[in-house]
Amino acid sequence: MKKIIKLTESDLVKLVKRVIQEEDNVSLRKLTLKSKWDFTPKHTGWTIAEVLKFNPKSILWAYTHLQKITFMDDILDELQKKYPDLERIEKPGIDKEQYDFLVDKSNPWLKFSYDELKNIIAAKKINKQKIHKLLYDVYYQKKDEHKIDKAKAKDPFQNVDRKEKMQRRNQGKSTS
Repeated sequence: MKKIIKLTESDLVKLVKRVIQEEDNVSLRKLTLKSKWDFTPKHTGWTIAEVLKFNPKSILWAYTHLQKITFMDDILDELQKKYPDLERIEKPGIDKEQYDFLVDKSNPWLKFSYDELKNIIAAKKINKQKIHKLLYDVYYQKKDEHKIDKAKAKDPFQNVDRKEKMQRRNQGKSTS
């Protein structure tokens, strides 16, 4: 026997909102030294303490790449001893650029132009993400270069041929 459920429009809206809200709840795992590593097959079965001792780069990877994973403060303090430039991440959240910088010791922002950096910073501000100090450093450096390039482009006497050379070119003669 089937039961018929009658819902008003407002009841249906409330039910849908409740379902969406339950799906949006994020379960955050806070790992201790005794927790087991089960994120990658490389260290499966190891404790976090063992991974931290023998391969701290894996702990750093998990911290910066997995948004629902965080570690106790003692683990993060130990990680900060190994990577002094490590900045804490507000979880749930990720910061892949920080991992690239800490592991490679290269600045990932150098490959972007001034306009691209400006857009990246604007997007991070809109999404309320933390903006790394290195990003600002490169941004201001590229901004200064951009201003200099703009000033050179506006100078009417920059790279202008002499009058005689231009006359020879107009008459079809060689300019060498």
